[in-house]
Amino acid sequence: MRHVTPVKDGVTSRGPGPVAPPDPRLPGVTALPTVHASDTDPEELITVPRPETRPAAHRLPWATATETVEPARAGGPFEIVVVCRANEARSPLIERLLGAELERLAPGDFRVTSCGTRARVGAGAAPGTLELLRSHGIDAADHRARQLTPAELDEVDLVVTAERSHSDRVLDLAPGLLKRTFTFLELAGLAVHAETGALEGRAFVERAAALRAGLADVDGHRADLDDPVSTVPGAFELLDLRTQDAVFVIARALAGAS
Repeated sequence: MRHVTPVKDGVTSRGPGPVAPPDPRLPGVTALPTVHASDTDPEELITVPRPETRPAAHRLPWATATETVEPARAGGPFEIVVVCRANEARSPLIERLLGAELERLAPGDFRVTSCGTRARVGAGAAPGTLELLRSHGIDAADHRARQLTPAELDEVDLVVTAERSHSDRVLDLAPGLLKRTFTFLELAGLAVHAETGALEGRAFVERAAALRAGLADVDGHRADLDDPVSTVPGAFELLDLRTQDAVFVIARALAGAS
């Protein structure tokens, strides 16, 4: 595996090369990189910019962060379902990281769960996922895989998937969720460019769907998060790098953080 070097402003590269310029619409945010490896390169990172307001530490400090956004929603919590294939690696990681960040920003306003399109029901999280979550101060020993069913999608506000194929399966089961279903990295890219301002929750999801409708595609299948189980060495570390800043960007957009 070739060496992957994180560089300033949240853009990841393999060495000397172009760094995306600042996005003038969002001060302090660097636009998504436009240079990608070929479709056959499994190590290519599609990264999400790091806003200046992100905590400086490489590991997101859930327990010590102090910023909070005042709750602005009425009724029950905003329901988010994260979907991958087995519900053992990618979706539990996103579920716990996104849930922790949303709870930090808007306590009690969001509920994040996860399931799999081909889950081994009752299985625990993958060891690599458990290790990554522990490094963020999160214990996921209680995670148990659940199967994606129409009932899991009932009255959900947002579906976040690891891959485009998982989004397709969600829409097979619930076609009405088209405007509320996004791949994880797709949603992060839209969050950067949505110019949401004070929007939060459902208003942000509507804005993201409208923005997506005006685009031919958003990073295509290269926006998929590869399954780290039984793949290249270092796959879980790569998954962590691709996940951290995207979680931060999505959470802030959903919580209406300025």
